[in-house]
Amino acid sequence: MKRVLCMFLTYAMLFGIFLTSLNLEASYADPIDSESITSSQNTPVISATPIPQKDFTVEIASEHKELDGNVIIPITFSNVPEKGILTCDMTIVYDPTKLEYISCDIGDIVINPETNLVVSKVYDGLIKLLFLDETLGNELITSDGIFISPIFKKLQSYNESTSIKIIRSTFGDFNLNEVKAKIIQTADNIPIPSSIVLPTSISTPKPTPTPTPIIFQFAIGSANGNTGELVTVPINFLNVPENGISTVDIEVTYNPTLLEFVSAAPGAVIPSPDQNFNYNTSSESSINIQYSKDSETPACITSNGEFANITFKVLCKYDINTYISVRSYTFKDGDLQDVYATPRSTGTIYISGIELPSFGIEIGSVNGYANDLVTVPIYFTSIPFNYIVSFDLTLNYDPSQLEYISYEPGEILKESDFCFGIEKISDGKLNLSYLNYIEGYIYKSGLLANLTFRVLGSAEETTVNITESSVANRTLKRVNPIITPGKVNLLPSSGYKVSGYVYSELENNNTSNNSFNEGFKVELSGTNLSALTDKSGYFEIRNIPAGTYSLKITKPNYLAREIKDFIVEKDKELSSPIVMWIGDMEIDGVQDGAINMEDIMEICKAFNGVSGDAVYKESLDLNKDSAINLEDIMIVVKHFNKTSADY
Repeated sequence: MKRVLCMFLTYAMLFGIFLTSLNLEASYADPIDSESITSSQNTPVISATPIPQKDFTVEIASEHKELDGNVIIPITFSNVPEKGILTCDMTIVYDPTKLEYISCDIGDIVINPETNLVVSKVYDGLIKLLFLDETLGNELITSDGIFISPIFKKLQSYNESTSIKIIRSTFGDFNLNEVKAKIIQTADNIPIPSSIVLPTSISTPKPTPTPTPIIFQFAIGSANGNTGELVTVPINFLNVPENGISTVDIEVTYNPTLLEFVSAAPGAVIPSPDQNFNYNTSSESSINIQYSKDSETPACITSNGEFANITFKVLCKYDINTYISVRSYTFKDGDLQDVYATPRSTGTIYISGIELPSFGIEIGSVNGYANDLVTVPIYFTSIPFNYIVSFDLTLNYDPSQLEYISYEPGEILKESDFCFGIEKISDGKLNLSYLNYIEGYIYKSGLLANLTFRVLGSAEETTVNITESSVANRTLKRVNPIITPGKVNLLPSSGYKVSGYVYSELENNNTSNNSFNEGFKVELSGTNLSALTDKSGYFEIRNIPAGTYSLKITKPNYLAREIKDFIVEKDKELSSPIVMWIGDMEIDGVQDGAINMEDIMEICKAFNGVSGDAVYKESLDLNKDSAINLEDIMIVVKHFNKTSADY
C-alpha cells in the first residue's frame, strides 16, 4: 500500500503533530493530558475482587546504565493498548549542568525507527521527540518494553540522583484517538534551562515548591464576523524576556475558502514599525510576518502586548468556526540567541450563517458498452472548515462486471505524486490513501480522482461503492463522511467493432523485458469510445455507431498519430499494425506534437544517470535499460524534426 509521509517527518516534529495542543498553557508543569506519578500514598480500598490496573504507562527508569563515562536512562512503555500507539509527541528536560546529551538508543518495540522516529535536542536542557508510524498501521507500537534510551555524558557535577523528566506528552492509537498515559518520573527537581526566565522569588521561612518557569509565549486572538465583513485578529506576546526580542518570523495559516487575507498591521509593542515590520503572502493559505531590529534602531521588543493585527474578509456563508493557526515560528533575543517559545492559543473566527452541509464522498455514475473503458469520478464535497489531511478508503466493485485499469488524481490533491496512491488489494477491492501534514491540506471541494474500468459483464448496472473510510482533519480528529455510491450502467450492444494492433518502434529492443506495445490509448474523436493496448499491442473498441471518425493513438513520450477519415460501416480489423515513434517527450505534463531539440535537452537533464541515482528518471530511459545515455538520445534523433503530420 502506498502510504507516504514524504520528507515532512522532521518538520512535523517541530510543528507538533497534535495541533490541538496549541490551545494548552505552556509551562514546565506536569503534562495536562497525562498523569504524573512520583509516589503512591493512596489509602487502599478493600474490594472483593481486586481489578489489576491496565493504564498505559510511560516510566523513566530509576536505575541508570553506565558505559564509558556515559549514563543511559531508559524510558519504557507498559500496558500498551490493544490498538497500539501510532503516534507520540514528547518533550524531555534534563539538567544541562550535570548532563550533556549525546545520542539516543532506540528500543526494540519501535519498528523502522529510521523512518518513524525523530529525536532532536532543541537546546541544552531540552529534547523533542516524535514517533509516527508512516504506514498508518503496519508499524505501530504494540508491545511493552524499552521505547528509547537517551545517552548523556556525565559532567563533573553529576550525582546519582540526576535524572530526566517528561514535561509534555501526547499519544494516539491506530484510530488516531488520544491515549491517556501515566507518566512515572524518577525526579521532580530538574533545573530549568538558563534561557528560561524565572519569576523573582520572595523569601519566606516556610519551604516553597520549585517556582514555575515563565516561558515566552504568543497567542492569536479571536473575532466574530458575517459573510462579506472584515474581521481583525491580533497576535499578542506574553512573558517577553528581559533582553527583548530582536527577530521574529511567524507563518500564520488560514482557510482561503472561508477567509480572504486583506492586510497585516504592526502592533503597539513594535518600535519603529516602518523600518522593522514586514509581511508577505507565501501561499494562498498562509502569511509570513517578520520583525527584524534595524541596526540603526537599537530598541528590541521589550513589553507584552499586540505584535500584529491581521485583517480578513469573511467569504463563507455557513455557520461555522474557522481557525487561524501558526505553522512555524522563529524568535531571537537581543543577543541574537534563539528564544524558546510556545503558542498559547489558536485564533478562532466565529462566522454566523446558514447550517454547514455534511462532508461527503460522492462516486459518479457512467454508461458504457461491453468492453468499453469507462471513467468513474470520485468527488469530495463540503470539505470541513479545518481541512482534510489524510484518508484511507476501501472501494469495492464487482470484478465479474468491471476490470480496474488505472487512475488519475484530481485537482483538489496537492503533491499527489508523493502523497496519494491507489492500490489494487484484490479483484473487486481498491485502497485509496493520502497523507500530507504540511502543504497538502485538502481544503476545497472537487474531483478527488478518476478511476478507469473496462466493462466486462452483462448486468444492466453494477455498483461502485466505498465500504470503509478513515478520514482525519488537520487536528487528526476523525471525520465521518456521507458516502454516495456510483453505478456503471451497461448499454445494450449496438454498432460495430474496430480492432487491430499498435506497435512501438522499440518493441524489438533486446535490452529490456518490458512490453513497449502496452498502454497506447486508441480513441475515436467526437466520442467517449476508447481502448488501451495490451502487452501484444492489441486493442478492441466495440459498439461504434456507423460514421466517419478520426482514429487517434497516444502515449506519453510518443509522437501522437491521427488517422483521419476513418470510416466505420461494419466490423473493421486493421490490416497492418500502427507503428508509433518515440521522442516527443512529456515536459511538465505537456507534449508539443514534434520531436525536436527540447526533447533531447529534456533527456540530457538526467544524462549518465542509472537506476538508483537521484538524477535517474524512468520516463527518460526510453529503451528501459536502466541507464540514460547516448542510446536514448539516438532514439530521439532517429525521427528528429518530425511531427504528427509526418507519419
